[in-house]
Amino acid sequence: MRLPELCDVLAPGGVLVLSLRHVMAPSNVRASLQGGLSGFDHRPFLSDREQSFSILQLTRALSQAGLTVRDLAEVQLWDRQMPLASVHALLKVGIAATRYLVRVPGDRLWVRAERLLPAPGSVLIARTKDDPEALQRTMGALDAFLPASWERVTGEIQERECESWNEAVTRSSGDFLWLLRSGDQPDEESYMRLRHEAPVAPAYRVEESEDAFYGLGGLMIERGALLDMGPLPSELESDLLANEEYLLRASAFGYPFRPVKCSKPWAGQSPEPGPRIAELTPIFLERWDGAGELENPGDPSALEVETPPWELEGRDPRISLCMITKNEESFLEGCLRQVVEHVDEIVLVDTGSEDRTVEIAESFGAKVLHQKWEEDFSKPRNLSLEHATGDWILVLDADEVLSAESACKIRDLAKNKRAAGYHVLFRSAHEDGATGGLTMVRMFRRLPNIEYRFVIHEQVVMSLLEEAKDRNLAILPSSLEVLHYGYTDEIMDKRDKRRRNVELFEKQLAIDPDDVYCLYKYADFLRIIGDRDDDLRAGFHRALSLLRLQAPSTYRQAPFAAEISALLALHYARAGDLEKADELVREGLQRFLPTPNLHYIAANVASSLGRYLEALEQYHHCLGFRDAMLSVPVQPGITGHVSYAGMASCYMQLGDMVRAADWLDAALREEPGYEVAVLLRTICDLNEGALSRAIERITACISANGDSPALRAQGARVLGQLDMWPQACRWFEQAIELCASDDPGLRREAGLSALLGDDLPRAQGHLERADDPVAKAALHLLAVLRGEQRVAPPMGADIDALEDLLRKKGRSDWVEYLSASADRENTNALFAEV
Repeated sequence: MRLPELCDVLAPGGVLVLSLRHVMAPSNVRASLQGGLSGFDHRPFLSDREQSFSILQLTRALSQAGLTVRDLAEVQLWDRQMPLASVHALLKVGIAATRYLVRVPGDRLWVRAERLLPAPGSVLIARTKDDPEALQRTMGALDAFLPASWERVTGEIQERECESWNEAVTRSSGDFLWLLRSGDQPDEESYMRLRHEAPVAPAYRVEESEDAFYGLGGLMIERGALLDMGPLPSELESDLLANEEYLLRASAFGYPFRPVKCSKPWAGQSPEPGPRIAELTPIFLERWDGAGELENPGDPSALEVETPPWELEGRDPRISLCMITKNEESFLEGCLRQVVEHVDEIVLVDTGSEDRTVEIAESFGAKVLHQKWEEDFSKPRNLSLEHATGDWILVLDADEVLSAESACKIRDLAKNKRAAGYHVLFRSAHEDGATGGLTMVRMFRRLPNIEYRFVIHEQVVMSLLEEAKDRNLAILPSSLEVLHYGYTDEIMDKRDKRRRNVELFEKQLAIDPDDVYCLYKYADFLRIIGDRDDDLRAGFHRALSLLRLQAPSTYRQAPFAAEISALLALHYARAGDLEKADELVREGLQRFLPTPNLHYIAANVASSLGRYLEALEQYHHCLGFRDAMLSVPVQPGITGHVSYAGMASCYMQLGDMVRAADWLDAALREEPGYEVAVLLRTICDLNEGALSRAIERITACISANGDSPALRAQGARVLGQLDMWPQACRWFEQAIELCASDDPGLRREAGLSALLGDDLPRAQGHLERADDPVAKAALHLLAVLRGEQRVAPPMGADIDALEDLLRKKGRSDWVEYLSASADRENTNALFAEV
């Protein structure tokens, strides 16, 4: 029996006890033989027959099925921790074993879950003494902002605060748990900031104005993560050490806490050190001694590297800015002015400018080289590298501007002798704002044999990795950020970049038709410009076929591999072939390193196919990529508010309007003008009977972001709920005017609104333009009301649906006319009465 079916069997308040054993299923054995389980391995769907799962996944699955995990217990094979040396050995072979520092996984897991009313969150208030006034201060502060859907659980008075919190956990039902101390006075700003971060990682507060340590007081954490780590460490006879212990446990379990700065003090208390703090501290330090020095698998920091030239010569590293240009006078000065003081030389290769480009470059002291444009971006790039003399290379195009904060950091980054290069975040400026961006390696060491490859979307990474491997160097993330102005529609049209890029892609593929990366970039380019669907589909299919022929180790770490599956699935989904799209995303999740786009498309496909629990899990994965450095472009918002709204939509389909409203509130806190979330939230408002709040929400969104057909239509429906039919009809008419073409569905709704508002001529005009069974039935009703001697409704009229609508709106008299209009014996009498 599946979990949703089991939940339906349980009565409200019913208890489910699960006993789960760790087993070596064939799929897990296969995964182990392929290199061990890690964060890059396939995370199975809930519908998979065999799967490994964490307590976090189990808790989510039960929650999504309508059950709340109240408590769990592990039956331990070993009643001790694993020695540090053993953990170190496991890490060396690629097994993520840092959690074994806390405890070895049990042989059996007992889970107690109850069927309860859903609660998005629970506030757990720890008490270590009987102080009603302190408790009242905390409750009063929460009254000012805490959503009604969040419950409050006051812990029993215990000697230590962790004991009080642990007891409160077993009586709570929220998906997220917010730990407070009696006497804390939290504010709305802190709640909103913590709520924003908690879906990604446990979040705890730090105050901007002081250095006080509040530890777990203020921690907001997902229920499954807390249960996964086990009870809060109440065995330590010091609240201060217990708080430090839990922070370290969280890191060991892969849940590093995110500090959230809060501007207002809470007037709360810090964790008590306890009378035995001096005695317990050395034991605590000994327990964790050496844990911070554990090496991650493949961590280059443990390997020896050669002393770089600048250290041998006792100087700072030199940086060369390398550029290629052609007719860039409108952009070049802004690019160079931002970076000129932070580099030691500028090497610029011009490929035939006819404007002031060369003059501007020379005014900044650039070394200008000339090379004829040969339809190949790598050639001028490599010429610039040949003439550079710096220890490091920074590559920018004229239409790219390094942020002021980033420009000040490049000299410090260049001092890292273990770095072969750095990922730089690029954001593209469009007419509607900057995109979320992607990372590219644009700052790197000038090592021997470094070269760019490919005639378009030229890459230096392959040669850089080849040279870095022998030197034990690594390509590292950085906080450098660049804004790219070259992809606005105006620039693309002015420079005819679309035609040029197509020709260059075809040139590269003529050189190497089996270049998977180029096939991917070409098909993606065709997708972006909205042209040649057949070539787009063929390019993605060929790239995917070539990947399938390669060994898993070849493509496993290549992010673009997952993007091929994601974008091809998106193409089929938009064409209405959801089964094919589903097949592609499943293959992508199993074979490749997942990306946010792949998880998001998988979520949408699963939701469209009615697999809402599966969709929720995929949306959760999207949230885990927030703030991550990615080398593929990510659809804006899918690591935050867009996925929040997707989760809310799934919960609405599952009938859980409480959780839906909570996730929509989170989406609107992050992006107040997100139209999808506004529309869905008004449905929750209607469900709650808050009609006025719904119309206020819509009008506020229209005022802030402009009008749209969807907002006007939803507003009209809300006005209809308020029986304001003339106003509803006007709003539907405004929605129709905003549409690019006439919308028969909106015509029907406008006509019915006019009908219920007794504006019959207006209703007639709209309904005649709506080719719809209900509209036909309404036209028949209008004929009856005008006294026309019709015996039966027209063909295709849905009389039953119209009668249901009229009953709901209190027009039972019209229902009688409709019912009798098909009755030959009573027709004449009724028509006479009308």
